Amino acid sequence: MANFDSIMECKALWLGDLLPAKTMSEIEQLCANENLEKLPHKRFILPHSLLGERGFVSPMRTEEQAYLQVLAHVGCIPSCLLLGLSLSGKQPRTQRVLSELHAYEYMYLGIESILHNHTDSTFLDEADYMFASVTMIDIFGFVAERGPSLGFNFQDSPVVQFANVGLKGMTSSLNLN
Repeated sequence: MANFDSIMECKALWLGDLLPAKTMSEIEQLCANENLEKLPHKRFILPHSLLGERGFVSPMRTEEQAYLQVLAHVGCIPSCLLLGLSLSGKQPRTQRVLSELHAYEYMYLGIESILHNHTDSTFLDEADYMFASVTMIDIFGFVAERGPSLGFNFQDSPVVQFANVGLKGMTSSLNLN
C-alpha cells in the first residue's frame, strides 16, 4: 500500500483547518478504528460519508475539498482522486482552490494506491464506486497527459501506464463483431 504518511507529510496546501468542529468530529468518527473495521475496505471511507453519498463527483466548494483532503490523508483512495481532480481546474470554475501541481500529486498517489490495493478481496466491489463514474476519465487523462508539463518525469511508471490503459479502456467503445 502507498505510504500516505511519508508522501503527504508536506502540508504546503492544507485545507483541513477550514472545516468547522462539527465536520471534523464526523470525520474523526468515520475514521475511528472501530468504524474502519466495519467498512468493506478501509481505503474506501468516502462512500460511507455524507459527502460520498452523492457519488464519485468532484467537489465544487473549498469546504468539500478540505473534507476530501482530510480523508485523503488517512488513506481514502476516492478522496485522494477527487481532491486531485478538484485542484486541477478541469472542472467548471467554482469557489475552490486550484493547484495543478498538487492536483497531479494527489491523483498520482490515488492511482498508485489502486495498484497497491487491487488484490485485496473486497477492493473490486468497492472500486465500482469510482470506476462506474465518467469522472475517472478526467483523472486518468490528467495523470496520463499532464505530468511532463508539470515537471514530472514518470511516463514509464506503472501509475502512468495504468492511467493510459484506463483512459483508453474507458473512452473506447466495445465492438462485439
